[in-house]
Amino acid sequence: MAILVLWGMQWAILEHVAPKGYPRRSTRLLTPNFFAVRDLTGGWRIFQRSPGEIGDCQVLLKGLLKDQIRLPEALLPGCYRTLTHETILGRLRRLPNVEIQSCRQAYVATMEATVSRAVKGRCCCCTDGCPFLGRSHPRQFYDVRFLVKKKAAPKAAGFDKGQMLS
Repeated sequence: MAILVLWGMQWAILEHVAPKGYPRRSTRLLTPNFFAVRDLTGGWRIFQRSPGEIGDCQVLLKGLLKDQIRLPEALLPGCYRTLTHETILGRLRRLPNVEIQSCRQAYVATMEATVSRAVKGRCCCCTDGCPFLGRSHPRQFYDVRFLVKKKAAPKAAGFDKGQMLS
């Protein structure tokens, strides 16, 4: 009974704080490797998915890197929070429609856990050299909150305000 009450309270909060004009779903698939879950503040938390099929480690790495590059462009306007490393944080800072609201150091760790989850723990089975270079080097991870704004509409080529066709 208590679980039902807590679930009802969470649902009521989500309905109240969900931004108007966007679907009120609780999850959003961003790329094949990343998804977002709505939190109680109405924002989104970004997580990495485990791959469905296990293929070659090199293929998994290429897919993960492609998704890391595509991820910032897949974000719809709204507030987001994630734990990430300096590479992704640098990409977010370079985007013109992203405003970093807070960035706190979370912890220092290697990429071992991330890599192991991406290949579903079969790292001990690789006979060749691991394609995930740098996985054992310590990296700084950050708790980042950021706002994605609507992208500005592109200007029409060759026309300024007030310019008329003759």
